[in-house]
Amino acid sequence: MDNPSELALKEEVESNTFIIDNTRPVVLNLRAVIEGDSIDSHGRPCHTIIVSGVAKDEMCNITDIQYSIDSEDWQTAFPEDKIFDSTEETFLLNIPYISPDEHTIVINAIDYEGNIGSSRIVFNP
Repeated sequence: MDNPSELALKEEVESNTFIIDNTRPVVLNLRAVIEGDSIDSHGRPCHTIIVSGVAKDEMCNITDIQYSIDSEDWQTAFPEDKIFDSTEETFLLNIPYISPDEHTIVINAIDYEGNIGSSRIVFNP
C-alpha cells in the first residue's frame, strides 16, 4: 500500500553492492582407503584410513573442514596447503584405525558465511 502524497518520502539511500550467499559448500571426490600394516604401542595390529576429498563453494572461501567418525566428536581437518584461503580446498586425513568394523565418516565443509555442506562415506574394510 502506498503512502498518500502528503506523506510520501523523498529521500533515498544507495548502499554498496553486497552478496547474499545462502548456498552450502559441497564435498567432492570423497574417498577412504586403508593403508599399511603396523603395530601400535600396545602390540595390536593397526592400519591407517586415508580420507581425501575437496571442499568447494561457489561464492565464499571455505573457512573450516571438520570430520566425525561414527558420530564421535568433530575434529578439524586442515587443507593440504595448511591454510583456509580459497573457495576450493583439498584435504587429506590420516586416521589411525584398529577396529575391523564398519565405520561412517562424515565431512562438513563450512564457508565464510557459515553455510555447512556435508558428505559421508561408509567404510568397511
